[in-house]
Amino acid sequence: MLLIDLCSLDSVRAFADKFEEEVERLDILVQNAAVVSMKYELTEDEWETSLQVNHIAPALLILLLLPKMFKAAEMTTSHPRIVIVASELHQYGKIPDKAIQATSALEVLNNKELCEPYVHLDRYNLAKLLNVFFTLGLTDRLPSVHPTVIANSVNPGFCYSDLRRDMQSIFVRIIELLLARSAEEGARQVIWGAVATPPESQGGVNSLRGAYVSLAKIEEPSDFVISEKGNQFKQILWDDTVKTLSKVDPRVQPIVERYLQK
Repeated sequence: MLLIDLCSLDSVRAFADKFEEEVERLDILVQNAAVVSMKYELTEDEWETSLQVNHIAPALLILLLLPKMFKAAEMTTSHPRIVIVASELHQYGKIPDKAIQATSALEVLNNKELCEPYVHLDRYNLAKLLNVFFTLGLTDRLPSVHPTVIANSVNPGFCYSDLRRDMQSIFVRIIELLLARSAEEGARQVIWGAVATPPESQGGVNSLRGAYVSLAKIEEPSDFVISEKGNQFKQILWDDTVKTLSKVDPRVQPIVERYLQK
């Protein structure tokens, strides 16, 4: 078993190093770890916890593990898959204009002044929106012909989990009792995104490229995601994420240049 702490980018790098040594190929990568932060707090890497755990660290791990996934693609006729666990709450995520206009969108989203007053649900919604955008940005650059990798984002729905362990609210507990799915039911959505193949009449496996999956079917993401402004931010987020992570690990840029298209 290999352990990883997404609050530490050094831990992500160490995990990738160990994985490189011990594992020959990677067919399915599920990015499911997430956090709901209750206050503005920085990690050891000087990123706001929600931003790092939900976006920056998973993005680093995906890019560092891409070579193993392309190796799996070369060894089989199937398509290895990256499943990024998002949420229907991405529809409520807000991207401030400053993040679109700034030199670094991530630095703007990390700024304490922008986060105050800190509203935990707003930050979580933002993080899930970033998940959807990163999935689409990655898909834009993955080769469309074999050997390649398929990435999609999945909404598991409102489920019982430890995600809300720091939310001491009777209201939340009541809502959980009334509406929450079991963890198993949520996991079925993730498994569908990881292994299901839609019928050819619905586009087959190609329909899963960059797809947003909910209730075991492909749905349209939020209006903002598919808007002109959303497309603009998708490009900004991808470029800024790669630039930021290239400073964290020198392997990132060569991996992007070798395995992804411009």
